[in-house]
Amino acid sequence: MHYLRNYKFRVFRQRLIDHFIVYLYCPALKLVMEIDGESHFTEEGQEYDRARTQRLEGYGLKIARFTNQLGFGEYGKRTGSDAGVAPLSSR
Repeated sequence: MHYLRNYKFRVFRQRLIDHFIVYLYCPALKLVMEIDGESHFTEEGQEYDRARTQRLEGYGLKIARFTNQLGFGEYGKRTGSDAGVAPLSSR
């Protein structure tokens, strides 16, 4: 996550929003970034994630989810075109 130190927008780790702790949060972009492990792919995990996403989106937030395998290594390549968000790149 060292590349976030030079990102032009401030990004917070482990931020409390409502009663959820989100992995990364960028207030300027209204963006929550989550990394999902295996527990998120069970039926129960997916239902919890849907409810959580709906609640967070109710605050006007965008939610970007990544698998543990993908992580944030590909984030900069994906978000600019896929999520309409400034790509993460080091300066």
